Amino acid sequence: MMLKQRYNYWFIVLFAITVCGTSLYAQPKIVVQDTINWGAVSPDTILDDLEPTVYYSIPIYNKGTEPLIISEVKPSCGCTAAPIDKNVVPPGDSTYMHVGLKLPNQNGELHKLISIFSNDKSDSVKVVNLFAVVERPLQLSSSFIPFNKGSVGDTIRGQIQLTVFGKSPISFKIQSPGSHTRLYSPSEFTIQPGGSGMIDVGYYADKPGAFSCQVVVNTDHKEYPHLDLWGYGFADPQK
Repeated sequence: MMLKQRYNYWFIVLFAITVCGTSLYAQPKIVVQDTINWGAVSPDTILDDLEPTVYYSIPIYNKGTEPLIISEVKPSCGCTAAPIDKNVVPPGDSTYMHVGLKLPNQNGELHKLISIFSNDKSDSVKVVNLFAVVERPLQLSSSFIPFNKGSVGDTIRGQIQLTVFGKSPISFKIQSPGSHTRLYSPSEFTIQPGGSGMIDVGYYADKPGAFSCQVVVNTDHKEYPHLDLWGYGFADPQK
């Protein structure tokens, strides 16, 4: 009787160990690269309501023995999109995450994050780092010319700064701004690499309310031969 009880005890212990070991092993396992690095990127536009975007697709693997359920893909900011082909990945299968990163107007290093949440208990949040270095030969301080405050009868001033990067200087030639607009900066000038220049214009406000104007700039740079700069402001009623 004692021998039978001892046999039953060790059978139960062995069964429990087997079940626990199996349950620990039988789980999803997410595997994905932790870095996307585009390196140096040079957007072909300076001013664009739709910011230029770089793209990259990466696989997400399930190396476990249970289905991998991806509950959320969360970029660190609105400048990044990361849709995936499917949220449930069977064992041994994979899905793709399609990353799109919008490039800002400013030059320099860019670092963003994407967090992937899943039912992998051993690694429930995977973080993918995104890197890029934005290199525009020409950078503008704004996507439009902002005008100062002013009133009817005033010539309201607006400025925008141009900065040249790269290895070659860029020459600029500004066409006549228009009947209401006066150019205070030179109509022709050259900016050396690493240097900056200013386009300074004035708008004569003859009526109250919002106004806009256009300044056309031609350059000798092959990627940016022609720039249409729009300026916006508001004229208060005459005091």
